[in-house]
Amino acid sequence: MMKVVSRKSELAKWQARSLMAVLPQPSTLLVCESALDLKQDQSVRDLIGMGMSFTKEVDHFVISHKADIACHSAKDLGLKLDLALAPLVLLARDIPNDAWLGPRPEELPNGAVVGTDSPRRESLINKYYPHLKVRSIRGNVGTRIERWQSGHYDAIVLAACGIQRLALDVPYTLLPLEQFVPAMNQGIIVGTMRKDHPNFADLYRKTDQSTLRQFEVERAVGQLLSINCHEPIGIHANGQGQVFIYLGKTQQHFVYSPEYGDLEQWIIEILGQ
Repeated sequence: MMKVVSRKSELAKWQARSLMAVLPQPSTLLVCESALDLKQDQSVRDLIGMGMSFTKEVDHFVISHKADIACHSAKDLGLKLDLALAPLVLLARDIPNDAWLGPRPEELPNGAVVGTDSPRRESLINKYYPHLKVRSIRGNVGTRIERWQSGHYDAIVLAACGIQRLALDVPYTLLPLEQFVPAMNQGIIVGTMRKDHPNFADLYRKTDQSTLRQFEVERAVGQLLSINCHEPIGIHANGQGQVFIYLGKTQQHFVYSPEYGDLEQWIIEILGQ
């Protein structure tokens, strides 16, 4: 019996069960409450700056042999995995776009409050809708939607995949990814597993190759950009070889296409502009 561990939120457990559904052997679910989940009154970027992580405690179950696979939202993974672990990308990517809940942004009055705790989303809102005010919001998907519905915020921005995975009956507008470039690996469910696990090689052969390519390209770009939770950066690689990048410090958008040549050299050039 394979043991799969995830955080305890409904979305995290949904993701883990989706991963379990494609495993070739029977599995059972374990849940782990991360320190970040317990501290809902502080910004994620501040807590991560203190050394906390959404994934570290979950991965520890695998490193310590208490579980076989840890399941994560790939966008929560740091750029450096524990040396004992390797990623498993077994599921096709879900929709990567951000979702806008509330009146369309151009319809909101000056000073209307939009909830997000993402520096990337905050930067994009400031760029496209400078008449709006951004305020931090924490909590799982359901909690954030409840706070919006109860009038604490005029609008909120979430990952569309979270709403769709939980089949929530709430209206939203998909934001175009060419403008609201998603977070690195948004929409990808990933497992982490010990490289020395006896089933690792067999499971790795079941990789969803298209999603794996996007996963790896976006992480490679993230490495080149030295991305972290404080940086307002968006990275999205599509199935046609294009890579969309948003650099929030300068509020600039870039789009790479394969005909431009080496991706790494292209990034070095745009960073030098």
